[in-house]
Formats: sequence, C-alpha cells, structure tokens
Amino acid sequence: MPKAIERLKMMVGSDECSDEERYTIVKMRFDLEAVNMMRSFGALLLFLDETRLGVEMEPLTVTPPIKSIKTFTLFVSFNCVTHSMMSFSEHLVDIDYNTIQALDILPKEVESKKSAGKNQSLFSLVDRCRSTVGKKCLRKWFRNPTTDRAVLVSRQICVHYFKQDWNAEVTAKVASTLGKVKALNISNELNAETSLLREVSEVACIAGSIINFAESKIQGRVTVMPGIDDELDKLRDTYESMPMMLTAIAKQESLRLGLTPFHNVACVYIPLVGFVLSLPTDFPAESHEDMSLVYATSDELRVKNVTTERLDEEYGDILMKLIDSQTAIILTLKLTVMKKRRSITKLLNLAARIDALVALGLIAAENGWNCPTLVDEPIIEALELYHPISVLVVKKNFVPNEVSSGRNGIKASIITGPNACGKSVYMKSIGILAFLTHIGSFVPARHAKVGLVDRIVTRMFTVDSVLDGMSTFAKDVEQVALALRKATGSSLVIIDEFGKGTMTEVGLSLLASCMTYWMQKGPTHCPHIFLSSHFHSLPKFIPLDLNIATFLTFTVLREPGGQIKYLFRLTPGTVDCSFAMAVAKEEGIPMPIIARACRIYKAIKAGTPLKEVRAEVKTTDDEDQMVFDMDIVLADDNGFMDAIETFVTRDKEKAFEELNKSSMSEKTKDVEEREEDVISTSKWHIERNRRARTASIVSSRSIASMDQISVLDFLLPKKKMKVVSTEESEVTSEFSRSPDPFSDDGV
Repeated sequence: MPKAIERLKMMVGSDECSDEERYTIVKMRFDLEAVNMMRSFGALLLFLDETRLGVEMEPLTVTPPIKSIKTFTLFVSFNCVTHSMMSFSEHLVDIDYNTIQALDILPKEVESKKSAGKNQSLFSLVDRCRSTVGKKCLRKWFRNPTTDRAVLVSRQICVHYFKQDWNAEVTAKVASTLGKVKALNISNELNAETSLLREVSEVACIAGSIINFAESKIQGRVTVMPGIDDELDKLRDTYESMPMMLTAIAKQESLRLGLTPFHNVACVYIPLVGFVLSLPTDFPAESHEDMSLVYATSDELRVKNVTTERLDEEYGDILMKLIDSQTAIILTLKLTVMKKRRSITKLLNLAARIDALVALGLIAAENGWNCPTLVDEPIIEALELYHPISVLVVKKNFVPNEVSSGRNGIKASIITGPNACGKSVYMKSIGILAFLTHIGSFVPARHAKVGLVDRIVTRMFTVDSVLDGMSTFAKDVEQVALALRKATGSSLVIIDEFGKGTMTEVGLSLLASCMTYWMQKGPTHCPHIFLSSHFHSLPKFIPLDLNIATFLTFTVLREPGGQIKYLFRLTPGTVDCSFAMAVAKEEGIPMPIIARACRIYKAIKAGTPLKEVRAEVKTTDDEDQMVFDMDIVLADDNGFMDAIETFVTRDKEKAFEELNKSSMSEKTKDVEEREEDVISTSKWHIERNRRARTASIVSSRSIASMDQISVLDFLLPKKKMKVVSTEESEVTSEFSRSPDPFSDDGV
C-alpha cells in the first residue's frame, strides 16, 4: 500500500507541490481506509508501469498516461462447498464508514466504560438474535444493504409474519429453539429444499446415537456412547474399575515394604507416564534395587518397581488407548457427516436467516414499526417518521415529522432553524429510514414509500486524527467531494452544517456551488439532498427557478420570561437567524456578554466599524442597565421593540458623538446631516414597530402561526422594509411549499 500511495502522489498536483501537499490531495481523492482496494489499485498501476502501455517508444522517465479513474463495485463470494470461485452480481447500497458512524448504524469499535450504554447503535437496538450464526447473518445484512427487490420483499414478508400478535407463540418457540444453534462457517444464501430436513435429520440421529453429549460436556472432549464398539466398551470398563484395583495393589506394596497405613502409600496411573508408586519423602528408595525414581515433590516420591512395570505391560497407557478408540469412531462419523455437509450448511444458513428475521420482527412489534412500500419512482416519503434511538432516550414525548423528496421534481430539502431544534436528528432519521428499508426491515414511521437508493452519503460526522495530516475542514470537504463524485439520481445525500469550518464567505460559496451543481442536473439526475445550514442567505445563490428545492424549518414557541420552547415540528418556510442568543441565555451565558454580543452583531449588520463598538461597560450602573435592557428584550412583549430601538439609538448616538470629537472642522456640516438622517430613520423605525406591535411580528418569510414566533424578532432589530413584487412573492411561496407525500394530487 505505501508503494501505491507513492505512485498516486506522482499522478496528482503540479511540480511545485510539496510531498505533504500531494499526500493531502491523494487523501482527499481516495479512500485510504479501503486497504484491499488501494493495494489492488497499486498493483494495477505497477502493471501499467512495467508494461509501459501507450508509451512503449517514449523514454523511461515517461509514465503511462491515465486520463480518468472510475470506480465500480464487484461482489465476489467463495463457495466453500464446491471449492470454486463464483462471481455474481448483487446490487449493494454503497455506504462509507463515515456514514455508518454518523447514522450510528454499527457500534463503535472501541467503547470506554464511561460511555457504555450511552452510544447505542442501530444494530444493538435491532439485535435480538438468539444464536451466534443469527448475529453474524444480521451483521452481514447491516454491512451489505441491498437493492435486490426480490430479496427485500421476501424479508418483509417474513418480518410481517413474526411481527403479528397471533404468531407470538410460534415466534417465541422458534427463537428459543434457535438459541441452541451453534456457529459454523456460512456460505452464500440458499433456498431450503424439501429433502433438506430429512437429510439433516438422518445425520442428527446418527450423531445423537454415537456421541454422548452429556459426558462430553463433563470431560471436555467428545466421548462415545456405550454399545458402539465392543473393544471400546472393554477399555472403558477396565478404566472405570481401575481405582479399586490400584487401591488393593497399594495395600499389598505397603505391607511388602513394611510401611504402615499412616505413610499413605498409593499406586497411581498418570497418562503418558504410566503406573507409579507414591511413597513418603523419607523412604530410602536407593536401598531397593528394583525401584527407580521417576520424580519427586515436596510431599512424596514417585517411583517405579516390578509391580508397576507389570501393570504397564498388562494395561499400557489405557486412557490414551481409550481416547484413540473414540477418536477413530468420531473420525468415521465425521466422514459420514461431511458427505451431508452441503445440506447441513443450507440448514444452518436457513436457521441464521430465520433468527435474523425473528429479531427484525420482534423489534418491529415492540416499537410499532411498519412495512415500507418499495416503489420504482425515485422518491423518499414517510409520515410520522422518528429516530428509533432518540425516541428511547428523550425525556419528553418525541415529535415525529413527515418526509417528502422526489415528488413533483423536488429533490433538495434545505432546512433552517434555531440551534438544538432537531435538524440533525431529523436528517439522521431519514438516513436510517433508507438504510432499514434496504436490509428488508420495517421502519419507524406510520407509512413510508421508498424508491431504491444506490448510495447513502453524509457529511455529518468527522473523525479527527493527527496521523492523517488533515484539518477538520479538509475532512469535511473530503466527504462532500465523495458525494459530488458518486451521487446519482437515486442517491441519498445528507449534509449538516457544511462550510462552518472556514471563513463565512468561502463556506457559503462552496455550499452554494455544490447545491447549484446538483440542482442543475435536473430532477432526474439530482440526488435526494437533505441540507441543514445556518447560511440564511443561501437561497440568493442557488437556482430557485428550477423548482427542485424546498425550504423547511422547525417552529419554536416563546414563553413568558424569555424562555424558548422547541416544538420540534417541521413546517415549510425559512428563518433568518440561528437564535444563538436565546440558546446562550438558556445555557447560562452571563447577560452582559449576551448584551455585548447583540451590540457587536448589530454593528456588523449596520456596517459600523467594530473599532467604534468599544467596551462601554465601565461602571456597575452601566452593566446593570445592559442587563436590564436585555431582560426586557427576552421577557417583555410590550417593551421589546422600544428596547431594541434604544439599543440602536444609544449605540449610534454615542458613535456619532465620538465621531464629532475626532472629525475635522471642515466636515462638521456633513456629520450633522448624517446624524439627522440617522435620528429620523430611528424615529421612523420606532413608529413603524409600534404600529406593527398589535399586528403579527412573525417573520415575513415564515408561515408559522401567531404563537410560534421567530426568536429573531425578539433579539435583533427589524430589517428595513423591502418592496416585493407580485412575481417575486409567487416564486417565494412556490419554493416554500412542501407537497403532501400521500395526497391524491401528488400521485
């Protein structure tokens, strides 16, 4: 693999690029974690270099020209029964490691004791398998989601059977029986035949009549039932009666040697050593010519004499003979079983699949999951969709939402809303919906229609490492680049807060360019895009006239005391702030800091140089006044607009006072005119807001109800009035509309 990376570094970048820059380019363009792919790719490049294809007549310094690199998926399976390679096409959903981690599909490879139980994965939630082979089969399905409609429909039928209440007794019996199935190597999935159970039953009867399973568990080795072999039965009887015989021989030897019963003389059989005599440590074994010391311990001497040698000649290593005889019988049985290995493998695979399907049925019955409808159209629609993991840990009632993508050509859903309002959880729910559909499982929704998805790509989870030499933003760009390269019209792309790791202008530009690139492909080739962003000016830089994008947001409710209540309810529309001030107040940021942040933000919005917004809190009275003003902003309806205008007027009046002191005398007249304009503008704002106080203060781009007020209107000054033409209003309402996924008009 290092050679492959070095070869790739020669292909990318310009001559001025350093080695580190070339490695960064390779890291962003290729998945270096796919070790087998990179090694194969390196071998292919080495072959091209050695054959010099296309540059046979050129100097050796010229490498073969490679114009483009395309990727494809090839599923190769090894059939352990026929010992031959079988290559067949299986439609797999392409899902990368970052997406698996972002959607919490599989458990973390390394989980600390402190985080045990907190980082629950989708697999650990679904895994109700009773057997080891069932767990392996279910994990195989999780790692290889498929687009094979026949496979998915057959799994859905089985899951539906095990989910039904009237089949609960059968399901429990099957699960209990499958818990006794042990692990073997599983081949590819095969259908059960009529004669399968009969063949395996014959083998099971033969094995059950030969192997003594209870005794084998005690002995820790395979033992054979009595009555199978006469010679083996004789050896077993002799071995079982040997303790009594050895006790009698020990008494005879004790009397012959003149030892009393107090000395505990014993005749012992030791496998691989034979029969030995156990004597006290003070016994003079050297004075007896017929004795030879085998070994000594701190408590006894182990010796051989004429009696033990006679026992060795008569019985030999009897335990080893017994084991060898049983092993010969087991090997004969193994040959008989191996003749039926194909049927056993089929049955084992069938048991694993049943165990996995029972697990899917149990989780669907316990949580009220429903069967998704597979359709040919490239759509993703669901009613009352919820996150299956978050719903278990949320303290309050989880609010489900609907999903609609692909209907009427709308493929891009742009989601805005306050911080912590549920955008990420909502998009993860969509990813889990698509994933569960493609493993044949039921989904956490009341109703769902899903077109087959060939790829799931996300930009939600970033794993930082000092070893890869890439920044956090570079990793984010790498994931988006993967989506740009591989996403098709049937792909699902989920992007959460892309562009926040760099300058606002650059991040917004990259995000708008990516969205434009996908949207210009048209409804047929544009992937399903679910994007959450705090770039509220994004709609200005994407082609809304293509009617591919829809705008969604989450409603919030402002309660007395300035508290913000998240309703977690999805609604069409947009917001124009992230409500960070309200979140900061709820999380305990001191009020003077929040007030200061409001001043700086207003200065930026008004175009005032930040050097004029100096720290003005010099006394306790000034600090108390700022806290008092911010309390009015967050708590009092009637005093809200006056407080905002007080902030604006006070800031600008102080700024102009300092500007007057530092200005030249010849510019005094211009400054005074500017002050008059500002004061008149402020008065106009105050009068306008007082008239609007009794009316709706809902944002002009929100269609939420009167009690679901945008927090922006309570934290920031009103924007200047903007005259919107009839045509523009029609366009705005059109891209804000979210169609009913199951209405008759959309069918």
